[in-house]
Amino acid sequence: MEQRKVQKTGGSTLIVSLPRKWVESIGLNQNDYISIMTNPDGTLTLFPGSDIKNRKKIKKFNVKSTTGASSFFRDLVGTYVSGFTDIDISSDEQIPLKIRKVIRDFATITIGMEIVEETSTGIIIKDLLDPGTMPFDRAIKRMLVVTRDMVLSAANALSGHDAELAEDTIYRDRDVDRLAWFINRQYNTLINDIRMSEKLKLVPSEAINYLLVSRSLERISDHAVKIAGEITKNTESEEFINKNYGEVNYLKESTDIFEKAVSLFLVRNVADSHKLINTVEDFLERLNTYYSEEAEKKYAVDLRIHISNVFESIKRIAQYSKDICEIAINYGLSRSEE
Repeated sequence: MEQRKVQKTGGSTLIVSLPRKWVESIGLNQNDYISIMTNPDGTLTLFPGSDIKNRKKIKKFNVKSTTGASSFFRDLVGTYVSGFTDIDISSDEQIPLKIRKVIRDFATITIGMEIVEETSTGIIIKDLLDPGTMPFDRAIKRMLVVTRDMVLSAANALSGHDAELAEDTIYRDRDVDRLAWFINRQYNTLINDIRMSEKLKLVPSEAINYLLVSRSLERISDHAVKIAGEITKNTESEEFINKNYGEVNYLKESTDIFEKAVSLFLVRNVADSHKLINTVEDFLERLNTYYSEEAEKKYAVDLRIHISNVFESIKRIAQYSKDICEIAINYGLSRSEE
């Protein structure tokens, strides 16, 4: 690390010279502009030029007839999450139809990615979304709404033995996934280009909290899918249909808990997050008591397994709510006293 002495010029202006090697390496000349960003910790970051637009980040793929559809979809998602702005897909021959379908599905499900050029041997996908139009808090709020609706739908499907509603719950998980991928992408973009802090109104040390909350919400939605899956597997079971589901009340209560946890996180409410953790612990104690009573009843083996799986998912939802509260506490306490 170099140290430079601050000097005064013109009676009141403080100046510091730039390292010569750095100036030469970026081709900086007299009268060129330098962009200066003030960081939350009081340090400064310098960028050559006055243009602070996001840099292009290009990823190229060459596909073949032997390229697997599922593995290529995962490659595209990984590329998207990593923050690439342009994806160039080519083939020495025609791009296989199965790969074209994967590319279209990817462009449909992801936020901001669009197919801008397409020929028989090549497809170009570009990110057309300005990152600043979907900040972290807005994405989390949207993710909360979808996850909450999924869990409530699973609860209603459970109480009404509604396989169609359960199927719809499972389908909606893709909406949570696309938001989770987007938040992960925003975070990686911010890590790779600190200039994005101005657009996203967050620094990486703050953004990591939103990433962690998104992962908890994604896992909660996964458990809504598991509960919905239990419904679709058991709709023709007479014992299942006649079951009086006390679990539904606990599932709905868990929805209120994680919704409140996210709301407390968004306003960084430390005191109420501590209180909600106590509420979660009380909820888990009551849930365990209920399950112990259910376990003593003489249900058929298949129904006992079904009840156990539903119980485990409700328990996990409550535990992820507790995790969100702990993130809210950590985030709230990370702010320096003014």
